[in-house]
Amino acid sequence: MRLLCPKCDAEYEIPDDVIPTEGRDVQCSGCQETWFVPANTPPPERTTIDPKVSSILQQEVQREMEARKAEKRVAHDTEPEQAPATRGLDRPP
Repeated sequence: MRLLCPKCDAEYEIPDDVIPTEGRDVQCSGCQETWFVPANTPPPERTTIDPKVSSILQQEVQREMEARKAEKRVAHDTEPEQAPATRGLDRPP
């Protein structure tokens, strides 16, 4: 397990079994900062989404993307056209 001091960014590589399941306070040997390190717990088990729910979510994503594109088109169409700023560009620095 890699620990990083939140105060001075010192890095420490320690064995996973040094931190008990309830976690532990540790102290940086460089700056003496003390902080709590939780146990390295395994990630939660992944669950599958019902295909019907997945389909509905995908439809919602499509609808949202189309709405955002339409919103950008409307904003772009309502902006006044401006001439490109070319003044002074033909002069050497």
